[in-house]
Amino acid sequence: MRFKARFNLYAFTHTFQHTHTHSHTQILTNPFPYPNPYTIYNANTHTHTHTHTCLWWQRELLQTHIIA
Repeated sequence: MRFKARFNLYAFTHTFQHTHTHSHTQILTNPFPYPNPYTIYNANTHTHTHTHTCLWWQRELLQTHIIA
């Protein structure tokens, strides 16, 4: 028995950029209110740009011949 298979292997790369902005506010309070209680507000806004590369593999079995 001979097994002969031909298949094509497709691979394509998709690259996309993802940009997101997030803000976080940091509140610091003096744990010791004596002599002077104070509160610090620190607000930061960051913007990140990510580049993702995704690889998909698709295998397609075209012909399969089994010859006995």
